[in-house]
Amino acid sequence: MANVHAGTTLGGPIANLTSLETTLFNTGVVEFDKIWDPIQGLGPVFTQTACTGCHSQPTAGGLSTVSVTHFGKTNLDGTFNPLTEEGGDIQQPKSTTKLRNGCTLAGETVPADATIVARRLSIPLFGDGLINSISEADILSNAV
Repeated sequence: MANVHAGTTLGGPIANLTSLETTLFNTGVVEFDKIWDPIQGLGPVFTQTACTGCHSQPTAGGLSTVSVTHFGKTNLDGTFNPLTEEGGDIQQPKSTTKLRNGCTLAGETVPADATIVARRLSIPLFGDGLINSISEADILSNAV
């Protein structure tokens, strides 16, 4: 497995990126900080208008001071059902109703049939891009 070392600060790029990789990283930073609106694809329901609305401490990509609600239910066989057909397992409480004329959809509520409900802080995303440097074979060899 290749050794990959993070840069000197959280939220920064890893060392020795190519010019293209640096450009892609910087483009990602701009998109992550961007405040979205319905014209650009926000909604009709959402949690925050920017990724940094949930992932910002101590810097962009970090954890959140705002909690989100996760939900689902246990199937009869004991497996987890994320209630995808009812919007998925993370409540998106806001709606573009106030941002766009003609949108009358309310923000999501926790489905009545959810038997599991948990409020959590959004986790940091630091290093998520590094998963691409690990071969699938290495990942599978560590599976339990």
